[in-house]
Amino acid sequence: MKFKHFRLILIAACLLLTAGGLAACRQDVLTLEDIRGMGYDCTVIFDLAGGTSGSGDRARSELHQYVKSGSPIVKPGTEGQTFSGEVPVRAGYTLGGYYRGTKAEDGTVTYDMTEKWDFSKDKVTEDLTLYAYWRQNYEIVIHYDYDAAEASSADHGFRKTHSVTVQQTEEGVALSTASPAIPGYTAVGYYEDYATAAAAESDKADKSGKLEFPLTPTDRFSETSLSWEIWAYAVEGDFVVVRKASDFSLFAGTNLYLLNDVDLMQEDGSKKEVSFPDTYIGKIYGNGHSISGFKVERTSARTDDYLGLFKRLSATAVIEDVTFENFELEVTTRGTTFRYHIGALAGRANEGATVKNVTLCGTVYYTLAEDKEEGEYQNTEFSSSIGERESGVIEEGCDWSGVTFVDRKETP
Repeated sequence: MKFKHFRLILIAACLLLTAGGLAACRQDVLTLEDIRGMGYDCTVIFDLAGGTSGSGDRARSELHQYVKSGSPIVKPGTEGQTFSGEVPVRAGYTLGGYYRGTKAEDGTVTYDMTEKWDFSKDKVTEDLTLYAYWRQNYEIVIHYDYDAAEASSADHGFRKTHSVTVQQTEEGVALSTASPAIPGYTAVGYYEDYATAAAAESDKADKSGKLEFPLTPTDRFSETSLSWEIWAYAVEGDFVVVRKASDFSLFAGTNLYLLNDVDLMQEDGSKKEVSFPDTYIGKIYGNGHSISGFKVERTSARTDDYLGLFKRLSATAVIEDVTFENFELEVTTRGTTFRYHIGALAGRANEGATVKNVTLCGTVYYTLAEDKEEGEYQNTEFSSSIGERESGVIEEGCDWSGVTFVDRKETP
């Protein structure tokens, strides 16, 4: 029996369906009569019913297998069985199995839903046509891009939509779904009603009823209910949403979106040492929250004359509606012939950098290589905000009054 099965696979693997008929994988031509004469007396046609197997010149709307009576057949697209063809696909649909049925002249298939083929145990006893049954894909329809000024409109102020396909089993059961992505936006939270999503976005806060992904939306879909509408509190751009201290990390291009105050203070009461990027090119939207309990160390190179929490804010940097408090900035310079600019927030800001409604409340400790002359450091400038700025830097509504400078030479 094992030998017969091997022979079946070998012959089936050599057969290709072409416009001209059946051709072997060698130069000899095998006709259907030849195949019948070899004992493969049953022809199984898989009618893909609108789907295709393969692509380009190899795309097929039907697949054929030739087997001996009483033998099983191989499911199309079975891994490791190349003769079975590629997995059939149909745009917008999920394959729901293969059924007996009939096909009208206009191509309409009538399925016998009691006759689903079971590849694990059913056997062929005569020529057979099986029809691919396609289930229309389930989809999540996301409403986003909220504008409160348009809340009374038909879309309740959510001006855009995006659809995401939900995978399902052959039986039509929806599978576990990861948090949907919205191109060009970061989803802060998803809700099943527009009013809660609108309130979340207006208040810039999570609300009760926020959907937690991954989830399995089995009760949202059926053959008569193919779509599920949800509403997103979303922010344009690629952001890290910060709800707790473990969410906080900051690199040159990281965009942060705060939903809560972030206290980085460690359990032993010490401030957490963190790294701020030398040159910041991203965006921080604080939404009125604070980042506190941290320590940043800056040591200059001999030609690096800008020092601060950030050394530089680039033209694309935006920092808005945030308080940096209970922080320590430790600054050390090495050279004595360069002019240093020490700013609590940044050593330098380029034209176009935007700083709005930012509050600083912390301590800058500095150890300078140069010595004082006539009671002053001649080559270092200090600022409780930005050490040096180009024209065109946007600064509005900021409070730098909480910054204290301490000279380590005088106060170790």
